[in-house]
Amino acid sequence: MGYYTSYEVTVTGFNDADEAEFAQFKLKKAVSCYPVDITLSGRTGKKLLAFETDDIMWYMWESELIEFSRTFPHLRIEIHGEGEENGDMWKARIQNGEVETVEAELTFPNFKKMDW
Repeated sequence: MGYYTSYEVTVTGFNDADEAEFAQFKLKKAVSCYPVDITLSGRTGKKLLAFETDDIMWYMWESELIEFSRTFPHLRIEIHGEGEENGDMWKARIQNGEVETVEAELTFPNFKKMDW
């Protein structure tokens, strides 16, 4: 039995449209959750690659995207993940082979009327 997560992935920081198109090709080869529809959108110089998944078991997301980022060290990859367990939400950024991940923080405000 595995653990399902939904992913939203965006890649930004392209030098030009040709680089964005080449990166789109390389990203399709790099990710094992393929086939995904990796879309290329935006104006020249402001291109972005993006794809979303429904609940999948993509255990290699971090290592695959780190490896991709080493090919394009100036690009920023942003990932938003939501796991199958309630409250399992996180974001990650990858650039130049380095990753930083943050977990969502759920907080409740103080009661205003019945503050004991």
